[in-house]
Amino acid sequence: MFYGVCGEHEKNKEAFQMKLDGVYYPLNDSISWLTTCMEEMNQDIARIQHATDVPRPPSIDRR
Repeated sequence: MFYGVCGEHEKNKEAFQMKLDGVYYPLNDSISWLTTCMEEMNQDIARIQHATDVPRPPSIDRR
């Protein structure tokens, strides 16, 4: 009888772990995707900032 209870507990534990995997792995994929997007945006921002840091002649409107 005791083995039957423990065996059932192990089955429930495995089923629960599979459910957790289904929940957490997509979340990890989403976090990884967001991290990649943020890194790409940071590179784009750095490129834009570098391109706009070109010295300009002083404006005649400034005094």
